[in-house]
Amino acid sequence: MASGALRDVALAIGIVAGVLGVLFLYTGVWPPMVVVESGSMMHAVCRSPGVPEYCDPQVGYGKFGTIDPGDMVFVQHISSPDQVRTMAQAEQATPNERNYGKPGDVVVYFTNGNTKATPIIHRAIAYIEATDVSPQCANTQDPGSSATYKVFWEGQSHTFRASEGGIYLPSMGFGEPTYRQDRGYKPCWSGFITKGDNPVTNTRPDQATGIGGALPRQPVRLDWIQGKAIGELPWFGLIKLAVSTNPNAQGRPSHNYDCSGGGQSGDPACEGVVLVLNANAPGDLWVMLGVSLAVIAIAPLAYDLYLIRRDRAKEAEAPPGPGPETAPATPPPRPTILRRNPPGGGDGESGGNEGTVNPEDAFAPPRAQPPREKE
Repeated sequence: MASGALRDVALAIGIVAGVLGVLFLYTGVWPPMVVVESGSMMHAVCRSPGVPEYCDPQVGYGKFGTIDPGDMVFVQHISSPDQVRTMAQAEQATPNERNYGKPGDVVVYFTNGNTKATPIIHRAIAYIEATDVSPQCANTQDPGSSATYKVFWEGQSHTFRASEGGIYLPSMGFGEPTYRQDRGYKPCWSGFITKGDNPVTNTRPDQATGIGGALPRQPVRLDWIQGKAIGELPWFGLIKLAVSTNPNAQGRPSHNYDCSGGGQSGDPACEGVVLVLNANAPGDLWVMLGVSLAVIAIAPLAYDLYLIRRDRAKEAEAPPGPGPETAPATPPPRPTILRRNPPGGGDGESGGNEGTVNPEDAFAPPRAQPPREKE
C-alpha cells in the first residue's frame, strides 16, 4: 500500500511538473503566471441599466472575463513593441474587441525595471516614440529642446516637440487644468503608456500620476515588461493571497487596494469586500472559489458513480446468454473385479492374475482344464 501511495504522489508531481514545463515552453516566462493582488483592473458591475454610468454590462456575478483580485494570469514573453497591441490601435481596428473587458493588450511590468518590487498588471493604452532625446534626460529629466514625440491616439497620429511644451493629450490624461507649457509631459525614452481599467481609482495613466513610488513617471520600456497577459485562471489565486505574509490588506495604497473607510465611492474593488485571513476580495469571488473547489472535489466521485450505474444498466439490459452445455451421457465405468485362481491352480500364465473382466464372466463356472500328461 505504501508503494502505491508513493507511486500516486510521484505521478501527481510528474503531471504538475509536466504542465508547468509546457507552460514555460509556450510562454517563455518563469513563473508562467502571476496572481493579481489589487483591484486596479476591475470593472464596475451594473446593478441596473446605466447605473453607474461607467459600469460594464458584460460583467456579472463572479466577474469572469476581467482581471480581478485572486485571478491567476498567464504571461507570455515579448521581444518587440510590435507584439503588444495598444488600446488606441485596437479601438481603431477592432473597436468591439474585449480583451479582459476592453480592447488592447494587458502587460505585466516592473516599475523602473525593479524586479524585486511587486509587478504591475495594467493595459497598454498607447505607445510613445521618442527621438532626439538628450542622453542625460534620465538624470536631469530634461530631454532637450530637440526631443520629438510621436503617439497614435484616437485614430490619428500626433507629433509633439519638447520645445513646444511636450505631449498635450487631455483625453489621455496629459493636459489637465494644471497643465502648463513648461510642465508638459516630456518623457526620456520610447515606451508604453499604461493604465488600469478601474474607472474610479485609475482615471489617468500611470505615467500621469506616478512620480516615483509604485507607478512610473516614464513610459514603460520593453526591458521592464515581464510579458503580456494571454489567459487567466480566475479565483484560485485567492488561496495564495489568503495565506500570504504580504497581503493585499486594507490600507495598503501601494497595492492600489485601499478599502479602509469604505474605499472610494463606487470603487468596484471595495464593493462587498470580504476579508478571509489576509486577502480582501468581493464576496462573489470567494463564493465562486468555493464552488470551483467543490466541483473539483466532487467530480471524480460523481464520475465513478456514473460508471458504476452505467455498467449495472448494461448488465440489466443484456439478453440472457445460453445456459451451460449438457455433456452427453456416458455409461458408468465397469467395476474392477478381483478374480482368484480357478480351482486346481493355474497354468502359470494366467493363474493368479488380476484384471478387469466382464461381470458375467466373473460368475461363470470355471472352465474345464485339459488333462495333464504324465511325464
